[in-house]
Amino acid sequence: MNIVRMSAGERTELQQTSRRVLAERAPMGRVRELLDDDLGHDPTLFSALVELGWTGMHLPETAGGSGVAFADTAVVISELGRAVTAGPLVSSAIIAAGALVLSASADQSALLLPSIIDGSVIATVALAGQGGHCSAASVGPTWRPAAGGGITIDGEATFVLDAASADVMVVFARGEGGVVAALVDRSHPGITVTPTTALDQTRRPASVRFDGVEVSASSMLAEPRDGAALLAAVVDIGATATALDSFGIAEIVVERTAEYVKQRFQFGRSIGSFQAIKHRLADDVLLVETSRVAVDNAAAAVDLGAGMSVRERVIAVATAKAYVCDAAVTICGDSLQSHGGIGFTWEHDTHLYFKRAMLNQALFGTSRWHRHRVADEVLPLARSSSTV
Repeated sequence: MNIVRMSAGERTELQQTSRRVLAERAPMGRVRELLDDDLGHDPTLFSALVELGWTGMHLPETAGGSGVAFADTAVVISELGRAVTAGPLVSSAIIAAGALVLSASADQSALLLPSIIDGSVIATVALAGQGGHCSAASVGPTWRPAAGGGITIDGEATFVLDAASADVMVVFARGEGGVVAALVDRSHPGITVTPTTALDQTRRPASVRFDGVEVSASSMLAEPRDGAALLAAVVDIGATATALDSFGIAEIVVERTAEYVKQRFQFGRSIGSFQAIKHRLADDVLLVETSRVAVDNAAAAVDLGAGMSVRERVIAVATAKAYVCDAAVTICGDSLQSHGGIGFTWEHDTHLYFKRAMLNQALFGTSRWHRHRVADEVLPLARSSSTV
């Protein structure tokens, strides 16, 4: 796939447009209204984002997409996090669509990608096991052979984003032969979607139970010989998108906190003039800037046509996921401290950022797991170098 890369000016313009559109169509007041909504997102907003072309930015032009670099699409993803926007754009057009592009099934990709891009079909990915674990050995659903070359899926996937809104799911399952991936209609008999009581109320993760769900051979996206590699690539796309979401949160929280401490006065002076507050904000600004480098590196690593080695991709993505998601939680905690009692109230927005950042730590692998991934890639090289 040929990748179109935006210039620095074009990327800045995209960021400004994204921020303006979300401020107009998904302000914080609207975000709060959707907290109690059964669907959890605004379909009219999603339709508007489809019209803007955001659902097809990084997807191939042959499928109706724009074919731009993932690093450019990353601008939109981080702005969605900055605005704590709800909706299936990331789960469908970024993660599930990425799985289709990378799969061995050209027929399914050609059939579904145009519908995902035009918003007529919403897709999601079901893979995580208990505790959100995403390694090949920890995938939640399991599979066994069925007649006609198909499979039967059982078990449960956790932290499935936008499961209630999805029309189809890319399901990863483990078995004695290895990991497979299949395309399954959410309305298929034997599938039960149970909303998760999540800390973050701006999104709708769910647990999806599979009880004897039969999948035909034509719906298979990956056989055991290449399922584990596809799983790792899809987890890396999801982890990068999650890190970008956390980066957007970290950026806006630091900006809002800096503005607040200038206006809040104690003992006749703004609290921003106190050294303790200054030092805390300086540390948080540093976390934001280092996070920016990490997510830029990860976004470049998961470009669908980048040709980067698996080892380089894993190191870049796992580093960003662990570092940036942890940094966002730290920054939100510092913001609560700087705001004092008002920051802990329901009426203040800080808790919405904090809760979303905390869920991001669990999605597509915990920080601990991703640090182990980096160690597994780096330490063998270090050991071999030390013996030279």
